[in-house]
Amino acid sequence: MKATTRPLSEFTDDTVDLNDVAASDGYLFVRNAVGIAGRGVAARMPIDDAARMLAVLPHDPTVD
Repeated sequence: MKATTRPLSEFTDDTVDLNDVAASDGYLFVRNAVGIAGRGVAARMPIDDAARMLAVLPHDPTVD
């Protein structure tokens, strides 16, 4: 598993509503008109293991 971060502008010229991305079954975090939205499950684990798993997860923040 790996995390990949890309600006939405890389995929579309249109304004994207993060509420639409999260829909009724996703996750949405927004503050000051900047946010992240997602859907689905990448992994399940006990809450006590989450910080450790996220700390070792490879992340590719490259913007081409």
